[in-house]
Amino acid sequence: MEYQRKRKEIAYQDRTLAIEDLPYPIVLYPGHYGTFFGFRLEKNSPITLCSCGKRAIENYLRFRLAERIRDNSNPTRSFILDSMHFPHSLVELLMGSYPESGRKVIKHLSFQSDLCHECNGNLPRYRYCHKMYGGRFAQSYGWYINKQAYACGVEPLSFRIISDICPQSILELIELDPVKTVERCQEMMSHDVAAATELNKTLQKQNRRVWNVIENKVREKFGHKKIGEAWTNETILFRIVGKIFGNMTIYRHYRPDFLQGLELDIFVKEYFSAHM
Repeated sequence: MEYQRKRKEIAYQDRTLAIEDLPYPIVLYPGHYGTFFGFRLEKNSPITLCSCGKRAIENYLRFRLAERIRDNSNPTRSFILDSMHFPHSLVELLMGSYPESGRKVIKHLSFQSDLCHECNGNLPRYRYCHKMYGGRFAQSYGWYINKQAYACGVEPLSFRIISDICPQSILELIELDPVKTVERCQEMMSHDVAAATELNKTLQKQNRRVWNVIENKVREKFGHKKIGEAWTNETILFRIVGKIFGNMTIYRHYRPDFLQGLELDIFVKEYFSAHM
């Protein structure tokens, strides 16, 4: 029987949490395809968010309040902080204490610097999505791509933008209004399916270009090559080796003399010397 490597579980359930190698080790995951993590120092400690996500949350609130919040059978999905994007436990606490807080809810959130995977260069315990719905990097860090999108003034999925804060590098890519074009496609489907399909393809290409810019920003923060380059798996492996042999000297793309010009992807100096 052929051996198959066991893949990490996907964080698709509410209340998913893990103990991870972070300053606040209890990690509370957001809902499936969510965005913002919560962190606890101990089991009964307050839920704290990483300061690097504060601007993204401010922009999230601008998007959230720009339209009427739809009713949902799950009340935590109808709160100003949707439990899809935030840890379920955090949303429940805020709903009980500040049910009508609106945009001011951010004043009731606790922030601290350098808590998250991005700030510490760590790999999350769970996967963001199945391989059918994202490449290797997105599977590992999809939450942080969403966070970066909000920070750039781009709403995930809808691709709505906040033009006054959206970077010029993204604005230059937007020729079709994401919202109006979807509405136009829906109208055209009743009388010109071919044209509607073609217009939708053009919009999807635009969205993909925008998303690539956003993902590349996150890749740089985690030390990965940009889209279209290489080394995603290798970079993840390098970080794992770094955690295991953190007190040793680790080289990447190293060419020791004994290999006569050949290159090792990862080389642990002390470990090799001990076995010579």
